[in-house]
Amino acid sequence: MTTKTFTLTPKETTLLAAIAEGGDSPGEGWLHAVAEENHVTAGVLGSLIKKGLATSFENAEPGLPTCYWVAITPDGSLALED
Repeated sequence: MTTKTFTLTPKETTLLAAIAEGGDSPGEGWLHAVAEENHVTAGVLGSLIKKGLATSFENAEPGLPTCYWVAITPDGSLALED
């Protein structure tokens, strides 16, 4: 079995933990429900996605504000255990 090593910044750790706690259910939720939506959060989320620790998709339903669904990946769960 291969051991994965994750190097996370404090901001990445905080956001990953917030996603793991979840908004609607553990490990997933709307970004605005798990963290403050701003440019810093967007950058940190992008970094987590590049590292394969989280996923996100945009939900842009007509007539509703654009929202982002975020979820922790299995590797993201492992990163929090370190």
